[in-house]
Amino acid sequence: MSFLRFAFATLVVACGGDSTATTPDAGQDAFGHKNFDAQSAGDTGDAADGNVAWDRMTNHGAGALGSPHLRAIYVGTDGIDLSPSFDSYISFLVSSPDWWGAILSQYGVQYGTYDGASFIPTSTFIHDGDVVNGFINWAILDMRVHQAIHATVVDDAGADSGAVQVPHADAYVVFLPDNVNVDLGQGETTCANAGGYHSYDTDEPYAIIPPCGRSHIVISHEVAEMVTDPEPGAGWFSDADEETMYGGEIGDLCNFVVHADGQTVTALWSNKDGDCEPQP
Repeated sequence: MSFLRFAFATLVVACGGDSTATTPDAGQDAFGHKNFDAQSAGDTGDAADGNVAWDRMTNHGAGALGSPHLRAIYVGTDGIDLSPSFDSYISFLVSSPDWWGAILSQYGVQYGTYDGASFIPTSTFIHDGDVVNGFINWAILDMRVHQAIHATVVDDAGADSGAVQVPHADAYVVFLPDNVNVDLGQGETTCANAGGYHSYDTDEPYAIIPPCGRSHIVISHEVAEMVTDPEPGAGWFSDADEETMYGGEIGDLCNFVVHADGQTVTALWSNKDGDCEPQP
């Protein structure tokens, strides 16, 4: 069973989902600073006004990834449908003092390690019939990701090739090829409704980046939420915001662009400061 959480970009931004659901629970918000109301948490005022500590994010048992090793998986064929490389950007994220070090450490995540990239041809990863009118169902995609990161590639006849595709890591960022988007269910799709999402295949967490999600705000959003809530609904998130249209994970309350260590990133909720950090 796989659980999904979404990051909405372009015209819509981040959203969470019910941790017990087998299909996405999507919502919408105009791109920019989220207009969440502090009163929804039962507080008497907005803690951000005084920049005081406010433990809006709470640990729900599973916690976060301690010192995670991340690996990118690029699905596609070079020169045809392969995503541009984001290797240097992911490497920056896991070692950024003002972003990763200052904020994610509050939730038990120490500096990470970028283990590099693996490449899987489109024809190997996506089987005949997987994509219909440009969309692959999220459950089928979850199965393909699981097969790839657990070193099992199954051909169209159902035979296990035994090929080792992806070295083991603690978490993965999967870049889909051009013109392949995801049917999230309930009438929602990537690019129309979501810039990206992260999920859990019962063994490791992974983020899905469709073509329209190839941006710093979506990638940083998904990486941050994937390492702080690796088993969606069992890690760090805000109960007060979980059932709203905005979602309750660390990036959902602060889904707007800021700069950290010379790069653009998404702002994240800081329990220590009771605010979105870094500040714009």
